Amino acid sequence: MSLTLGTPACDTTGSPGWKLAVIAALSIILSACGALPTGHDATLATPPLGPPVETFHLRGRAMLRQDQRVDHFRFDWQHSTERDTLLITSPFGQGVGKVSRDATGASLRLADGRTDRAESLETLAEQLFGTPIPLGELANWLRGTYPQTVGGAGEWSVEVEQIDTVRASGAQTTHTLPRVQLLRNQDLLLRLIVDERESLP
Repeated sequence: MSLTLGTPACDTTGSPGWKLAVIAALSIILSACGALPTGHDATLATPPLGPPVETFHLRGRAMLRQDQRVDHFRFDWQHSTERDTLLITSPFGQGVGKVSRDATGASLRLADGRTDRAESLETLAEQLFGTPIPLGELANWLRGTYPQTVGGAGEWSVEVEQIDTVRASGAQTTHTLPRVQLLRNQDLLLRLIVDERESLP
């Protein structure tokens, strides 16, 4: 899929806020795995979550709070074992940034054309902000690895506020996955909402 970035609704040249929003969202979403869910019934979060999924296409919304600053954005993410493509847009659909991952490494491209590359998403996040983020553990929550709905991932606390019950195309297995998830550490609070789950071809 080809993703085209538009002009950002916020200034990405003078303030790191949107760049931070992009990386924080990616840090938690990317590297997760999923099994082609095709629909969902949202309910209040009740354990257990899982079994984990492997390949998916997600669309959703997110809110990032740091001190007194609050940013809202949307995401469109396609994941497979070989690659990830995640587009971050403003609430009005204007492109803010795109992250890609494949066998050659990870890259972040902002709407103003600036690009950062690294060997991995973890390296990219720490290279940009100097803050280690436990991507693998946080991603495991989103893909339904852990049965509990409250816990932690490194310095982050995790709370699943709402779940989806989904089923892969042509499969009998039902997956219980986070739909609304709250993540926070000492400095940041991130709330993710998955609005759509689509099967990949």
